[in-house]
Amino acid sequence: MWQAIQALNHELRLLGARKGWTEIQTAQINQLVAKAIRQTSGLEAQRAYLGMSQIARCSRQLYLEFVAGQTHLSDRAHQNCKRGYLIEGEFKTMFAAMGILRVTRAFPVLDNDTGAQLYGSEREIIAPFDSRFRGHTDGETCDGELLEIKSMSQEKFELARQLNRIDVAHYYQVQAYLRYGGYEHAIVEYVSSATFDHWAFRIARNPRVGAEIEAKAKRVLAAIDSHTPPRCECGKCERMEYIRRNGGHR
Repeated sequence: MWQAIQALNHELRLLGARKGWTEIQTAQINQLVAKAIRQTSGLEAQRAYLGMSQIARCSRQLYLEFVAGQTHLSDRAHQNCKRGYLIEGEFKTMFAAMGILRVTRAFPVLDNDTGAQLYGSEREIIAPFDSRFRGHTDGETCDGELLEIKSMSQEKFELARQLNRIDVAHYYQVQAYLRYGGYEHAIVEYVSSATFDHWAFRIARNPRVGAEIEAKAKRVLAAIDSHTPPRCECGKCERMEYIRRNGGHR
């Protein structure tokens, strides 16, 4: 990450030298910061695997993004991803200091792609039936339980508190981690990105949901291998495929 930012700094200096600037121009700062966020947000246009964090989504969308990737990622999408990693890092630092997060390194290291702080208990979890189905955890508690940190809008945060349950997409992600990571429980910390309101949910492993997730992942991967798009489950795929064919334009 820092190499990318240093390269942008060099780009700014060269541009200033060519134009004879005696001071940094604010318009160029805005452009280069936007570029730096895009390069270090951690948002991937295409993955070579089926992510456990996405498994609740429409099977056809999962298929299309695996095969063709996402052709248009907005600045807002990169900003939201960057913000999520920043909030995750701040809460991991607090949890480490409070003895909640299991720490296996003397000092945290920074992820090269995202700048996220890594304390050593983060894991890559790979399904035993197919290495293409995998996910990356935020860490473990000192009790050996899964720890996940999720930031969101104030509206979504308040809805979760009101219903006393986490979002379905988060629930499926956590259940996949519990099933293949060997955990029985997870602590899921919800954080409002607007106010830093926060709430911890405790989630138990659900074998029935885990089996549903496995069956879905196998169907999607089989569709990828046979080059046969699965049935749309969301009713939005036709519009998304039109956008994809037109380079991100509606």
